[in-house]
Amino acid sequence: MSRDGRLVFVAKTARTFCYGFLGVLFPVYLAERGMDAPQIGMAVTLTLLASAAMTFAIRRPAERYGARAALFAQAGLIVVSAVVFLATEQPWLIVVAAMVGNRDAMDGFARVMAGVTSPAEFFSEENAGRILAAAR
Repeated sequence: MSRDGRLVFVAKTARTFCYGFLGVLFPVYLAERGMDAPQIGMAVTLTLLASAAMTFAIRRPAERYGARAALFAQAGLIVVSAVVFLATEQPWLIVVAAMVGNRDAMDGFARVMAGVTSPAEFFSEENAGRILAAAR
């Protein structure tokens, strides 16, 4: 595997670890804010649905304005989400922020931009250069 391929693999591993850790902490955080189990289940479901929606919604703007602009827009949404997280203790505003700044949409976005669907194809050596070039 090339150096770039290893870098993509390491970055993906770190992101996946953090995203998984967030999947554990987010419901605990909501419980500490007063949500009960059904509400937490609804909140987690909404964040997953928002992630799926973002994955499909980002395709057209990415094709029209380019991958870099779409990535910057996604990064902007993540920043807005972080500001809301820091500014409020209201559980449902936190859920909305999680929906807006859901980082998992970035994985789907990268796959959409690369034109592949399987992880094996996505992480192929030939594809790594194309993905890194799109992010520059």
